[in-house]
Amino acid sequence: MIDGYADPDSAASLIERGWFSSIAAVQTVQAECEVLRKVMEFAESAWRRARTQLAELEHLRDALGDQLADIDEQYPEPVSNSQQRSVISTAGSKTASFDTEAVIMARHPSRAHAEG
Repeated sequence: MIDGYADPDSAASLIERGWFSSIAAVQTVQAECEVLRKVMEFAESAWRRARTQLAELEHLRDALGDQLADIDEQYPEPVSNSQQRSVISTAGSKTASFDTEAVIMARHPSRAHAEG
C-alpha cells in the first residue's frame, strides 16, 4: 500500500486522511444503528399493542358467539318440513339445511318466471 521509497510526510498524510474517513464512516454507521434500534423498539411496542388488541377482540368475538348460541337455543326458528330438509354431510355428524324452493329456482330459473 505504501511505497517504501515514498515521502514519509505524504504517506502519513494518506494514513491520516484514511483515519478521518474511517471516523466519519463509523459515526454514520453508529447513527444508522441508533435509528434502527429506535425503529425496532417502536415496532416491538406496536406489535405488543396489536397482540393485546387481537386477544381482546378474539375474547369479544367468542363471548358474542356464545351469546348468539344461547339465543339460538332459547328461541329456535320454526322449520317447515315442506321447505327445509336436513342433509347429512359426508363427515357424518354435521348436518346442513337448505331451502328446497330456492334450490329449484336456482337450477331452473324458467320456473321462477312461470310461477311468478
